[in-house]
Amino acid sequence: MFGLKVGRFVIIPPENPIVGFLGKDVILPCQLTTSSIPESTSMQVQWILDKSSEKIDVKSYYGRNRPETQDNRYRGRAELSRTDLSKGNMSLILKKTHLSDQGNYTCIVFLGDWYDEVVVELVLAAKGTEPTIALVGYKGWGISLTCSSNGWYPKPKAFWLVSEGKVRSKQSDTTITETKAGNFTVSSSIITDSGVDHEVSCKIINELLEMESESRILISGDINQFLLYITKGLYNGQQRRKRNSCSSFFQLYPFFFFAANVVLDPKTAHPRLNVSDGKCFWDTGNISKVPNCEERFDSHTFVLAKECFSKGRHYWEVEVGEKRKWDLGVASEFAHRKGEITLSPQNGYWVIGLEGRKNYWARTEQWTYLKVSGKPTKIGIFLNMPAGSLCFYDVHNNRKLYTFSICCSGKLYPFFSTGSVAAELDSQPLKISPWLKEDDTVEEDGKKANISEMAQD
Repeated sequence: MFGLKVGRFVIIPPENPIVGFLGKDVILPCQLTTSSIPESTSMQVQWILDKSSEKIDVKSYYGRNRPETQDNRYRGRAELSRTDLSKGNMSLILKKTHLSDQGNYTCIVFLGDWYDEVVVELVLAAKGTEPTIALVGYKGWGISLTCSSNGWYPKPKAFWLVSEGKVRSKQSDTTITETKAGNFTVSSSIITDSGVDHEVSCKIINELLEMESESRILISGDINQFLLYITKGLYNGQQRRKRNSCSSFFQLYPFFFFAANVVLDPKTAHPRLNVSDGKCFWDTGNISKVPNCEERFDSHTFVLAKECFSKGRHYWEVEVGEKRKWDLGVASEFAHRKGEITLSPQNGYWVIGLEGRKNYWARTEQWTYLKVSGKPTKIGIFLNMPAGSLCFYDVHNNRKLYTFSICCSGKLYPFFSTGSVAAELDSQPLKISPWLKEDDTVEEDGKKANISEMAQD
């Protein structure tokens, strides 16, 4: 650099490494201590990535009348802001970052006979998927849970928490694996206590981003005692077929602990609705002659369940199939049932719904649009009165759709609707999914076993 002056301007160095999100765009700063460069000044800007084995030409600009150069690996991904160069902003815009983009970048600037350079370090990070907690089954007298998540970078930390957010002191079996893509997958297992009500959380932390993801599961002590009694019969080694059946049963029904036997109340159903067996209903399109009792909805195709809840935790599922429209949730015992009704928590309705085949909404005071992947055909609804929450799930894809906070006094009724009567008639039914009970059976290899029989030695 003989003959070049280095004191006229200075490039302002970043105080810390630049942290970018893996797969997203990032800006590597290179700003001069000037906001105006004369147009007549000759200018060169080079960005070089210093790898141990090579120096990569990420982007080189030699002035308006000379061609730029760039390594093929960065063609179309690394750019300079042409309009900002004259303002002393030589920053590099790096698009769709890869793990291989990490490292030390040197920003070299020539302005006439002036020269300076600065090193900018880029580190990348990624927050993985929300942890999924699965009920594997029973091990000894405890409940085996697994927590899984993927897409983390750099290597994260995983913790199990108990009530009140305290780190669980008992040992967990945690494996963090690097994938071929270079990011990390987390799998962690614990055996949690049974016989008492308690909450367990799985938390995964990216310390670089100072970000975390957490999922929770509530374990009901009362029903655990019943299920553990079943397990005692399963693990005596005498009935292998029953063991396999119950293992499948536990994997498929993680909310069995809180299953509610929800039955529709025909006395609340709008006259256009036909209610069958207390579990199925549809819009006939015609007004039936039914008593106009106090409980009945008269302006909207709504119906409530007979059961109401004021405490505890309750879960039910509704098969929506290919219906073009529907609404599901809970309604307050004090909510209006006559005349025009606007579905919102302020009016005593906590509801999500589908409009026009593909638009999902939470019926908040101003509707909240829900980004839903695919088309859910079965909706799970979990009412947690102690926590004051109502959660909706896409059952088959094991995804949470939305959570309401509920703060109300009085009773709540499961709520169902076939959607707006002003829209095109959709006569497809809504069905409340049946849940296994003590006197029900599970099937394995074409053979049936009664659940209560499984508890027998």
